[in-house]
Amino acid sequence: MSALHISMAQFCVCVGVIAVICLTGPGRVYGEPPGAPPHSPDNGAQVCDQATGEEPEKRIQLTLDDEKEAVSFKCTADKTKVVLEPNPAKSNVYVGSDCSPASKKELQSELLSAELTESPEGDQGDNTVKTYTLRLSPEKRKEINLCYVCKITKASVGRSRGRSGPDVQETTVCQVHIAVKKPKAEQSGPDQPHASDPKTECRSGSVTATASKEKPLSFKCGDGMMLTPTSLTKVFDDKDERCEAETDLQSLFDGELEQGKLGDGTYTLNVKKPPANTTPICYQCVREAGGTDSSQVPPPRGAGMVDGKCLLKISVAGTSGISSSAGLSVRHLLSGGGVAAALLFMAV
Repeated sequence: MSALHISMAQFCVCVGVIAVICLTGPGRVYGEPPGAPPHSPDNGAQVCDQATGEEPEKRIQLTLDDEKEAVSFKCTADKTKVVLEPNPAKSNVYVGSDCSPASKKELQSELLSAELTESPEGDQGDNTVKTYTLRLSPEKRKEINLCYVCKITKASVGRSRGRSGPDVQETTVCQVHIAVKKPKAEQSGPDQPHASDPKTECRSGSVTATASKEKPLSFKCGDGMMLTPTSLTKVFDDKDERCEAETDLQSLFDGELEQGKLGDGTYTLNVKKPPANTTPICYQCVREAGGTDSSQVPPPRGAGMVDGKCLLKISVAGTSGISSSAGLSVRHLLSGGGVAAALLFMAV
């Protein structure tokens, strides 16, 4: 008889344990209050319908930058009917801040390799809370604003209990805005020189500079001035230091002069193949008709002052390190040998 009592007691304990599990719900972590949401790894995703603000201004803002590989969001944390627009199964997205159907684009046409996934996948009915994740490789990113619209349908909480008739439902609209940022390493590419890059500026007098295969020269004329020769294939040969003998740039060395793509008057002299000897060349910055330069400063002491122009004298580094004007200087000395001898005789 006593054994029967023990069995009945054990049975009652088992029934009690089962009842507690049923009341608290599956997946509950011990120590959590009954009203706490189930523990899940995607609890860090922002929930759209919990955002502050009224419709249609209810929204959340996400940013996909260098610090993130992906961003995640939920339309709602409740098990109810949710429609995400555009349909993620068709890989579409709204582009821009207005989040309108007119701005619908194919996601991968805007961002190569971008992918929006949902978890759990497929149609799970209205009793599943879905998490959406946008993933995009950093090297494929560009500056763009994306948007999705959550339409969440819930039974009205204001309906009187016991009232007959169909359930009253309300639909909440919430916007998910995602700002995709370009990687910082790409924000100053070769076609977009950084604002702090040093440039030689020729505004008055005579300015000297150097160029080599390893270090191209970036320069510009002063305000209200234009570069001469006007042809990018021409240059002044400056062996005589007069900056007047116009010639083909390619006749002196294998190089090219490029005009900047930003429209700021910048030029870049590239040395593709250095000359055998260091070669002096020259450009002139000439004041345009009616042009003025309020920022003009006096040239340094000893600089050759030329009215209305600035001489940009460039020394192009050669492979031998010897100046090509050295031979010219020797010839000048030899041609004046008689004068030199007379001066030496007088000195003795």
